[in-house]
Amino acid sequence: MQEISGPFGRAIHIETLPTRVIAEMYRAKCGFDVDAAFIRFEKYRSIRMRANGLPFFWRPESIAGNESFYRGS
Repeated sequence: MQEISGPFGRAIHIETLPTRVIAEMYRAKCGFDVDAAFIRFEKYRSIRMRANGLPFFWRPESIAGNESFYRGS
């Protein structure tokens, strides 16, 4: 695993996933279609912060979910 500079400090790159895989995970687990939000990007990196172990998908800020995304509707 590669160590990188994450948004909150040092992080470990876990894996890179195609957006279609992440969108399918959202559909299966949450029943929510995120295709419109993810369409502009081909893949995302999954990273884990060194300081606290927090895992998350690292993506451009421009992809931040809108209100309906966080409501799940």
